[in-house]
Amino acid sequence: MSSDTFEVNFGQPFGLFPLDGVTVMPHGLRSLHMFEPRYRQLVTDVMDGKRQFATATFEGGRWQQEYHGRPPLRPAVCIVQIMQHAEFEDGTHGVIVQGLCRARIVNELPADGKKLYRRAKLEPLEIIEPDEELLTTFRSRIVAAMEHDRLADLRGASAMVEHLKNDEIPTSTIFEVLGFNFLTDEELRYRLLASDDARERAAIVSAELLRLQTTLRKAQPQRQTDAPKGCCWN
Repeated sequence: MSSDTFEVNFGQPFGLFPLDGVTVMPHGLRSLHMFEPRYRQLVTDVMDGKRQFATATFEGGRWQQEYHGRPPLRPAVCIVQIMQHAEFEDGTHGVIVQGLCRARIVNELPADGKKLYRRAKLEPLEIIEPDEELLTTFRSRIVAAMEHDRLADLRGASAMVEHLKNDEIPTSTIFEVLGFNFLTDEELRYRLLASDDARERAAIVSAELLRLQTTLRKAQPQRQTDAPKGCCWN
């Protein structure tokens, strides 16, 4: 499978880097500091290959008591590519990763005594390319909201409008970035990651942004009349 210019080989197991929330979405960028011995080993191993691993999410709250063991993981993951890497004097690593594609854990490999980190066989979650024409309505609605309504007040809104107006950027990609940057609810983020339907993802992001727009509209009169002197709403 190819994601842009990067090949993803689902015939081999992937190292897993789990956290308590969605770390990165396809097309997104994220900086990570890998300091635990198992994840230092993970980075060292993947740097000798295709520089790819999968970010995962813990299932439930058992990870808080079993973090250093093998607490259960949610099935949807994001395969990432290391774009930049630095190894520091203390042996830790700093990496910038780009999300390539969503995938699902098929089965996790048992511990073998050599690999400190967890590994799993994965399968792609989304095989068919999104139909861009079906997403244009969502795109137009969000452009209008972010350009002329209360969403324009959000930090980064003007830059996002420029991306939305750039026809060379696929709508499916835009909604991935919108979702990760403006959706703060972890369950919604995971729903976006776990969905194999671009229209469903666009609908989730659109509904949440429009809900936020309604909230900002209701808050506007209060901001104008009730704000005490010296109050900052940013």
